[in-house]
Formats: sequence, C-alpha cells, structure tokens
Amino acid sequence: MTLTHPVYGIMTYIFEWHNHPPYWWWGDSFPDSIRWSLMIAVITLGSVMINKSKLKPLENPDYKIMIWLVLFAVNALFVSMAFAIVPGDSMDKFDSIYKMVINFFLMIYIIRRPEHYRWIILVLLIGVANFGRVAWESGSNRDLGIMAPNATGGNPIATHVMVSLPFFAIYFLRGKRWLKVFTAGALPFALNLIILENSRAATMGLVAMGGLAPLLIKGRTRWTVILGLVVGGLLIFTLANDQFFEQQATTAGGFEADNSANTRKFLWAGAWNVMKDYPLGVGGEGFEIHFFDYVPELAARGSKDGGGKTVHNTFLNVGTEWGFLGLFFYLAFLWTAWSFLRQVKERSKLSPSLNFYYFEAVAVQLGFIGMQVGGLTHNRQYSEMVFWLCAFAVMLYNMQSTEIEYMRRGDIKALASFNKPDPEKEI
Repeated sequence: MTLTHPVYGIMTYIFEWHNHPPYWWWGDSFPDSIRWSLMIAVITLGSVMINKSKLKPLENPDYKIMIWLVLFAVNALFVSMAFAIVPGDSMDKFDSIYKMVINFFLMIYIIRRPEHYRWIILVLLIGVANFGRVAWESGSNRDLGIMAPNATGGNPIATHVMVSLPFFAIYFLRGKRWLKVFTAGALPFALNLIILENSRAATMGLVAMGGLAPLLIKGRTRWTVILGLVVGGLLIFTLANDQFFEQQATTAGGFEADNSANTRKFLWAGAWNVMKDYPLGVGGEGFEIHFFDYVPELAARGSKDGGGKTVHNTFLNVGTEWGFLGLFFYLAFLWTAWSFLRQVKERSKLSPSLNFYYFEAVAVQLGFIGMQVGGLTHNRQYSEMVFWLCAFAVMLYNMQSTEIEYMRRGDIKALASFNKPDPEKEI
C-alpha cells in the first residue's frame, strides 16, 4: 500500500515500532538480518518520489525545526569522531539519531491533511491498546513482557503508554461512536500497564498531565476533562495494588526515602561535573566509563553490578554525551515544537472550523509534558515518541497554516480537502 501513497509508510513505521518482529514470539523464526524500520523508510522514501503528485500542497510550510535536529545530528557525529570515549558505541548512538532525522522529515513532509493525521494517531492508539492487552494477559509486577526499539525495559514502555493517554482522552471526547467505544475499552488496559510496571517516572508524568490538563484546555470542555480526571483517578485506585502505592509513596518521601531515588542524586551531580570537565561531550555511552571517577559514592555498587551506571536524566545525559552545544540544539528542537503548538492553539480562535487543531494540539502538549517529566528520572532522548510528538506539532502547524490561507482567499474547493470532524457534532 505504501507504493500507492507514502502515508501508508508512516502508518507502517508506527505499527512496526509497536510490533517489532524480533521482540514477539511470532517473529522468532524471521531472519535476524532483516532491518525492518530501515526497509519501511526506504520504501516510503521511494513512494514519495513516485507519488509526489498525490501529496496535496501546503501553503508556506515551516520546516525550520529541521535546522535544530540536523545540527544536533551533525554535532553528535563530530563528537563521536573527535571526543568519544567509546567511539564504536558513540557511532551507534549517532546511527540512531540520523535515522530519526530521516524519519522525522518524512513524517512532517508526507502528512498534509487531517484525515492522514488521524490515521497515524489511530495506529498509535491501536499499538498502545495492544500493549495494554498483552500486559493484562501475561504481564506481572515490574515485568510487562513487552519490548520495542529503544524501549526494551518496562519503564520506557510505561512512559510511552503514559504519553499516549491524552490522545485516548481527546479521541474519546471528539471521536465518533465506534472510536469512543474503542478508547473507553482500551484505557483501563493502558492504565493497568502503567500500574503493573509501577514506574515512578510514568506516574510523575501522569500526575503532571492531569494537573495541567484543566489549565491547557479552555471553554466548556474543561469541565468534561475535570470529570474525566476524577473517573480516571477512581479507575487507578480500583486497579492499583498495595505494591503500587508503596512504590509511589517513596517519590513523595524525597531522596532519603528510597535508595534508587537517592542514587539519582549522586548520578546527576556526577553528570554535571562531567559536563563541566568535558564541555564538548564524551560521546554516546561515555558517562558509563567516567562513572567510577565522577560518582565515587556508587563506585562499589557499580563494580558489584559489573559496570557503570547511566545518568537517569534525559537532559543531563544529552549534555554529557554531546556537550553543551548538543544540549542547546536538543532544547532548541523541543522549544520550537512547543512554540508551534502554542501558535496552533492561538490561531484556532480565528474560526470555529479550526477547533480540530486546538484539541489535537492540546493532546500533543499534554503528551509532551508527560514525556519531559518522565525524562527527568530516565534517559529518553532516543525515544521515538519524543520525535513523533514534535512531528505532530509541525504537521498541525503546517496544515492549519494552509487552511487559514485558503480561508483568507475564500477558496471553497481547496477548503473541502480538509475533511475534519464537525466540532458541534463530535463534542
């Protein structure tokens, strides 16, 4: 299908991430040499060249966010070649970064209409719903039995699911009847997955999203959201067990209340000292090598465990690996995406027909907040979802810019191509 339109390539890429064959029982017999995501990206790129005429035009699209992402990748290559402590591992990290750059560009270039945008969000929701089903069927406390590329542990999977929850909520509020039934049925499984993993990072992100949701949503929908938060809270209390509450209580208790939380205090201090001593960065996986010198409080434990520990903070980890310059490029990339979302919400006030963009932007904003809060205690700079959320922001901005331009011209025929739900019927 991708050969007929590249949008199917984007859908397949997101689907494959949630169903990476080597991580599932049904994919064990497939050859290890197959590079699934690369194959999808190459076919999608070929489809762009073949079917370029099928991509409906955008009016004055803004792709300046690519500047920061490309600079981030170039800096990672430079550090890997010139300053990396472990050049091989560092180049592997750069390899992941440049692939994300390519896929990010394909996403923001191909998705040009709300219909296609909704398709890729639906694929995301289906993938997350399946994660919840698998965790319910075969998962146990701190052992979900689920893996995905760059998310081979329970914490990143739980964070990914947590970040997806605002999309479930928005599509429940604004979706057609079948979509309301699907999201309502999938949501308890997604929450159950987060509870099973008992991830404090995911729970912190969930609390942050819930606390800020009423502030980010305006109008009468705010009260519906508040009611939904109450129902969601009751659902969590119903599903949660004593282990979940005991684990989460250590977060409120501070660093001294929990050993792993106390560990992060030493790791973060060590990471900051590495950044000061190596302002250009030490390359991918470089902090683990310096761990014993810069985190002496945990050196004995590291020797017992057989190696150095990672930073457990997205932003400090970017700074240690790629230096202050890399951290600046990464933050500029995130800030540009956030500024797009703010502008989308502001411009949605121009006409009721633009409400689609407002609510989609709110979902992305909440997911963005959840991801950054979750990243405060874990390394998530290589998470696919970080780049997907930023891509969603660019898509919404460029689609809205085009529709506003068509409205200014009074181009009724062109406006008809933006087949969005009627907000009066959908809410």
